[in-house]
Amino acid sequence: MSKINPEEKKFQIGFVEELSLRPEDFIVIKCNAINGFSDTALDKVLKRLKRNTLILAEAFDRGYNIIVLSNCTASINAKLQGFSIEAIFPMLGGSQYSR
Repeated sequence: MSKINPEEKKFQIGFVEELSLRPEDFIVIKCNAINGFSDTALDKVLKRLKRNTLILAEAFDRGYNIIVLSNCTASINAKLQGFSIEAIFPMLGGSQYSR
């Protein structure tokens, strides 16, 4: 995955090299939206598997507990990024730094 550059003002998608996939992992690829639930069966799959915690965007709006990986997010500038990590992410469930 390429590095996110806030000056480009566009969303980038891809796999984080440091997070290795396991055989039981599901992959949802969406190139036209930043929401992994939009026009996918992800919600149905998660309910069938009885999952209640995700590391994923938009999950909070659907009632899932979430953990935001703070170093896997971006904003238009460093000040807004810091505000999101310190003020918004804790209200959604919390944030962690991925190793």
